[in-house]
Amino acid sequence: MKRQHWILLCIMILTLGVRLFYSLSEQEFSTGSSYFIVRQVEHIATTGAPMYHDALSVGGRIYSFSPLYVYVLSGFWLLSQHFMMLKIVSEILLILLIPLCYAVAYRLTKHMTTSLLIAAVAGFTPFLYLSTLNELTMYSLALPLHVYLIWIFMDIKKPRAIPMFIAGFMVLMLTHPSVFLFLAAAFLSMLLLWVADQPLVRREIELLAFSLFFGIWFHLILYKDVLLKAGVGFFWQNLPEYLLRNAYTGVNIFEMIYLIGVLPCLFAAFVFYRYLFREQGRNLYLLISYALVVLILLWLRLLPANVGLTFLSIVFVLMSAAPLKTLFELFPNMKSAVLTNLFTVLLIVIFFMSSLIPALYYADTKRAQAISPEELQGYAWMREHLPQDAVVASSREEGPLLNYYGIRSVVDPDFLLITDSSERYEKIRTLYHTTSITEALRIMQEFRITHILMSQRAQREYDMERLAYTQDPCFKLISTSGGYLYERVCILEERS
Repeated sequence: MKRQHWILLCIMILTLGVRLFYSLSEQEFSTGSSYFIVRQVEHIATTGAPMYHDALSVGGRIYSFSPLYVYVLSGFWLLSQHFMMLKIVSEILLILLIPLCYAVAYRLTKHMTTSLLIAAVAGFTPFLYLSTLNELTMYSLALPLHVYLIWIFMDIKKPRAIPMFIAGFMVLMLTHPSVFLFLAAAFLSMLLLWVADQPLVRREIELLAFSLFFGIWFHLILYKDVLLKAGVGFFWQNLPEYLLRNAYTGVNIFEMIYLIGVLPCLFAAFVFYRYLFREQGRNLYLLISYALVVLILLWLRLLPANVGLTFLSIVFVLMSAAPLKTLFELFPNMKSAVLTNLFTVLLIVIFFMSSLIPALYYADTKRAQAISPEELQGYAWMREHLPQDAVVASSREEGPLLNYYGIRSVVDPDFLLITDSSERYEKIRTLYHTTSITEALRIMQEFRITHILMSQRAQREYDMERLAYTQDPCFKLISTSGGYLYERVCILEERS
């Protein structure tokens, strides 16, 4: 291998080592939604098909999702049925971002040093540690596929690029609905080229049109029931109004700079100014379009803030390649070799100070969010001692955990195909906040809730410290392992 390939391999090994150090230092995952993925993986390994109907939710649940990611994990689960295997596979998938970012940067700049630095920064993008570390998320596969499509589309004129693009598009389509984000960016880049009086390649337009119609057809089939039930609410994941206000909140520019990194944001701003108003850059238009689409969707509150920042993190790093190459090209013009080397070292130090240190901080934050042994003891106790028809009220994050241990739950992070999502979540919030024993019993009987879990996660989600009515004889404290578990022992009789 060439020297740059060895350096790239070292960057990948270092990044993977750091991520696995934090991820494998905890036995459990940091998010409850990861346990939904684990249940799907186990179901596929047993039956060969995803679990689209779940009886462990009150009234039963039907899920709609793109299944490829869980199929990939299921193949490795057959080799070793341990969480460690799933963590390693998920991290390896995400690490594929590094060589793909190198390839995109090299295609943009034809500059090896710039491309290697972009690859290193991509591996230590701060927000990626907060959004993907120590959890099972489809973005671990979707993000590398997005960068792969960017790389292929930049060279789509070559005949071999078309089958490679179609293959990547199909894989992304089977992985995550964010495939439409790429299509929107690609069409916007065509518009920018037309405005700049650049020639449009007919092959590109035809390929994008085919991809768009095929993607719409596939997702109409996959999410048909969701679209019929949720309507336009599908685009907001059918979230309850209370959660909608928080998940789709606008992103403050200073917060964005802190989460993504100072230099990637500054370089991205430079690219916006230079290539939208002064110069032309065909390949850069695709990255600019990506950033514009995400920023517009965030501004219109059509994209969750965490998802938008995840994509912006990678796009801004890739956009940094062009101005970074310009800086490196200034070095030969410097009269002093010492000054040139000093400037190079200073640039690298600034990049890593604004990326590596925040990334490690977020890694510690994510590790601290892992499910604790005390919480596991509580779920294990409930599995052994609660009756099979027990229904436990909890935070959304604990819903998939309860289901993983065979316990029926009321709420979880997925609200698709729940017709009364706002009403259900508001009533559960009321159950935790109310001071009326009568109202609490009425809500519990409406959703057939037999137990209520007051844990630290519930305290954080519902912004409270304790339940106001649990001193009443109608509630009995039956466990303190991983939280306070109360059993309802009274029945509210309705007056005729």
